[in-house]
Parts: sequence; C-alpha cells; structure tokens
Amino acid sequence: MGQVHITEDPEHYGAGTLFFEAKQLGWVDKQQPAAPNAPPILANWPPPIDMAALAKQQPEPPRLIMPGWLPEGYATLLAGHGGVGKSAIALHLAVCLALGRPFWGIGCEQRNVLYLSCEDREQILHWRLSRICDYEGIDIADLAGNLDVLDLVGHETTLWLPEGVRGRDAGTLTAAYAEVVERIETTARQVIFVDGISDTFGGHENDRSQVKRFVNALLHPVPRDGALLLIGHVAKLAATVGATNEGYSGSTGWHNAARARWYLYPETGQEDDSGRPQRTGKLVLEVQKANLGPADQALTFEWDKNRHLYVGITAGGQRAGTPAALFSVQQVEHDILRALADAEDMGDPMQSSERSNRNVATRLEAIGKLPASFGSRRGRKKLFQLLLKFKNAGWLTEGTGWSRARNQLGIWLVTAPGRGQCGASPLPP
Repeated sequence: MGQVHITEDPEHYGAGTLFFEAKQLGWVDKQQPAAPNAPPILANWPPPIDMAALAKQQPEPPRLIMPGWLPEGYATLLAGHGGVGKSAIALHLAVCLALGRPFWGIGCEQRNVLYLSCEDREQILHWRLSRICDYEGIDIADLAGNLDVLDLVGHETTLWLPEGVRGRDAGTLTAAYAEVVERIETTARQVIFVDGISDTFGGHENDRSQVKRFVNALLHPVPRDGALLLIGHVAKLAATVGATNEGYSGSTGWHNAARARWYLYPETGQEDDSGRPQRTGKLVLEVQKANLGPADQALTFEWDKNRHLYVGITAGGQRAGTPAALFSVQQVEHDILRALADAEDMGDPMQSSERSNRNVATRLEAIGKLPASFGSRRGRKKLFQLLLKFKNAGWLTEGTGWSRARNQLGIWLVTAPGRGQCGASPLPP
C-alpha cells in the first residue's frame, strides 16, 4: 500500500493522538525511505472475526440513531442544491440529536455532536441556533456539553489530500484531520457533521478510490455508537432539472461509501407555458439509499417567515410537529417502553404476539396505561407498529417465555439501550 504522512507539525496538534491515528491508517516515517525491493508495508488489519465466539452470542440487529434514516457507526451523505437550505436543516437536526428530541416526528437517540461549519460564520450560526432553540422552547445554553459548533470559515479545513503518486497512494492526513480526531477524543463527540465536503475533501470527487479513503479516514475516529454526516452538493444537471436519482456530485464512490444517502431538493408542481415544472416553495428531503432499512422515508419542509426557519409539514399541509406535540409523542413512547420494562422486572413480561389475549394493548389497558390514541382498532395497529419501531431501534428484542400451562410463547424484553431510554433499572450483570 502507499504511505500516509502528516503535512503539518504534529506536536502542535497533540503528537500522541496524531501519530496513533496515522499509524492505524498505515503511516510510516518518510524520512527513512524503504530499501529497494523491500516488502510492502502492512495495513495493520484486525484479526479475523471469532466465529466460535459469535456462535455463543445472540446477533444484534443493525442500530439506527434515527429509525429509517441515520445508521449507527457509518457514514450518511446529505446532498442538495447550493443555497437550498441544507445547512439550516442540518443544524436543526444536530440540535435534536444533542437533546435526544424527535426531528419533525422522527425519533432521535441522544448523542453528543460535533458540527464543523466550513461555510457559515458565527453570526449566522448564532442567528440560526437562536431561531431553532426558540422553536424548541430551550435556551442556547442548554446545548452546552452536548453540541460543539465550530466556525471554520477562513481556517484550513482540508482533512485529506491525495499524495499524487499515480493514484496508488493511501493519501495524506492533514493537521486539520488531527484537530478533528483530538476533539472527538477529548470531548467524547459521537455524531460528526461535516459541512461541507467541498471544504474538507482535497481529492478528485470523480476518483472512487480517493472518495472511499477520505470517508474511511473520517469514520476511523468516530465511535461505534456514533455516526458521520457528510453534507455536499448535487451534480450540476440535478441542480438544473430538479429531482433526480443521482442526488450527489461526483462519482458513484460517494453513493457506495455511505450506508445511507439523503437528497434535499425543491418540490415542483405544474409545468409553466414553456413546459418547465414550477417550484412550489417547499423542500423535500428523501432517503435515496438505506442499506440498513427501507429507502422510502421522506420529509417536506416549508419556510416559516415569522420564525425564520424551515419547518416540517405533513402531506395534508399540517406541521409535522410543534414542540408541544413532539413532547407528547416522546412522553407516550417513554411511558410505553417503561411499562414493558416494569412488567419484565416483575417477572411477567408482555407477550409479543398481537393475537394473544394478553398482548401489549390488552395489558396496558388492564393497568390503565394505554394512551387514548391507541384505544381504537386503528390505534392498536399503530401501537404494534410502535413496538416494531422500538425493536428496529434496538430498544426491544423478542425472547421466549412460558405460560402457566407451560406453553411456549414470545415475549418482549427491553434491552440495555431501551432501559436507558425510558429510565428503567439497568439489566443485572
């Protein structure tokens, strides 16, 4: 493989972290060139997965920080037209993740967030954060400790550069990359927003190998319970004609390097006299790729001129959620998950079968904890869909229990992350 070297003085950026990360990616000291015909430098791969150990464990389903949207431990690409509103919407998402609040009706597990703003200065960031926090009913100070936003306009932000030796090199990690690693380690950041790609990627966007190395380098310091969200532009053709199946700029390397890809574009309606579709003034954010879930998710936004921010709306034109509505949904989910955990702790876990006479809806109704919105037949269907959502989020898992007549039955078990989500007692060691 090629060599990775540091372009700036590593001691200025924390030598221990810098050299550790560089060695993990195959860095060698170029001041001591290899002898002619020397064997290639090893890539420091991990050992094979222990199959014997896996056989003794229950497999864990893929985890999603946002069900249907943001996979845990991987890179997600958010692409959109220049000036369409990517940064404003992404910053609102960063706030929701930092607080553990739903993002326009989509649940968000709480994560500590680092937001790299390479295009907007502190004044704009302050204005946007004030509008977002005002809408969420919080103070900006409430984000301290959970959200770090860096104004990097005018600073060196290139994180990765190609070495330029016939395309066979591993690339160059920069001092800016060392800064990111240092901040992730020292502040325990989990979800990293990179706004945007063009400011941090020094390679050629049409070179698939360079794209993959860049994304892998950024993923390397991100913890497994975190995520990487890359914000980039769409291709020129997409910016001209509107929605497209290729909502990103550059080679298919960007599509392949991300496990999920979102596309933000202006909604269009009827055509004008020249046959061109007219914009409605709304924005559509859709999931165009989801390796770990269905790629059929979408949100629609419109600009609120009074609140000075984009708000999510439903197909009927209603807002996807006001703060009060969001808190209500979040509280209902919290209470149901807690009831499942309490039943398990009392030795009488709730059954997972919808057809059981003692299913979750019946049990909750018996103890007076079935929300009114789930009382009807349609409401109960929504309740079982909510349980599936909990399972996909990794909060619930299905186990095996026994009835009093010693008949085998399926039961719901609340996982450690699920217990943390609803405040129940942790699982015994």
